Amino acid sequence: MIDKKNYFLVVTIIFFSVLLVFNIFYNLHISNFENLSQSALGVLNGKPHWIAYQNRLLGPILILLVSKIGISYTASMIFMFFLLFLIEVFLLFYIFSVFKYSLNKILFLIFSYFILFLFFQDQDWYYIWDSISIITFTLFAYFLVQKKNYKYFIFLFLIEFLNRESILFLIIILIFYSLEFSFRNKYIIKIKYKKIFFVNSFFLLTAAFSIKIIRGLLFIERYNGSDDTHKIIGNHTEFWRYQIHYIFNIYSEHFNILATSLTLIPLIYFIYKFKRLSNEYKCLVFLIAIYLLGVVQFGSFHEYRILQCLIPLYLIVFSNLIRPV
Repeated sequence: MIDKKNYFLVVTIIFFSVLLVFNIFYNLHISNFENLSQSALGVLNGKPHWIAYQNRLLGPILILLVSKIGISYTASMIFMFFLLFLIEVFLLFYIFSVFKYSLNKILFLIFSYFILFLFFQDQDWYYIWDSISIITFTLFAYFLVQKKNYKYFIFLFLIEFLNRESILFLIIILIFYSLEFSFRNKYIIKIKYKKIFFVNSFFLLTAAFSIKIIRGLLFIERYNGSDDTHKIIGNHTEFWRYQIHYIFNIYSEHFNILATSLTLIPLIYFIYKFKRLSNEYKCLVFLIAIYLLGVVQFGSFHEYRILQCLIPLYLIVFSNLIRPV
């Protein structure tokens, strides 16, 4: 736990560290901020980069609202990037404090987040909805391990529904959490929490259908033409065409052995220690796994920004495993 006498000093150190890390982030993307703001604005105009972006309304709307104070849309976006990063860092600080970790452990985890945040940056792209998803995934993990009332999840689902289709992953995890698995004599699955199971099953179908409807209603055309190839499922499928080549070919131009190792080795470790974890933390490991499968199927493994929302989950699960038994 943090001594109250040192609390202000610790908060000050973290705040100025945030300024430093964000300055590095700013310089990494400074040449592309105009394109990033146009990509967000394209969502509001019905002409996004891809039809898959059309339902990602929350971030572009927030940027637009901030711009009403008299600054450009691009400047508003940069401000939102900073604000969301600041919120995420102090959210992690709050969570680790609630877990009653020592000051050294909290600082180690916070600075680990700084390093991983900068490491998993794309050279060009980082969207506003990526920043929001980092926060929603962090809150989801916190609500789950703290066994918060279901009303917290409903509020969170509303935010992520307006932000990105990643809400589907979060709902699936709560469905998984509502089930009980038995492996003694034979493989048996029982519904342990019926209300959670049926409510989330309904939410899953409703969310998936609504996302499809929103895309169909608001999408006019891609910013540089049509997007007919993605209209059926709203995205491209990459697995057979690209992903196997990337994952197993070390000579691929996109292959990064360090990034791949940082993603997969901790997951393997979590699976190895699976029995030590409570059901809530097991669900977080399952969330990491199915999200990575989703990235492999529908995204590109070298687009590191897509993986950023998993960083807090890795840190939360890892910090739990290194706690004294």
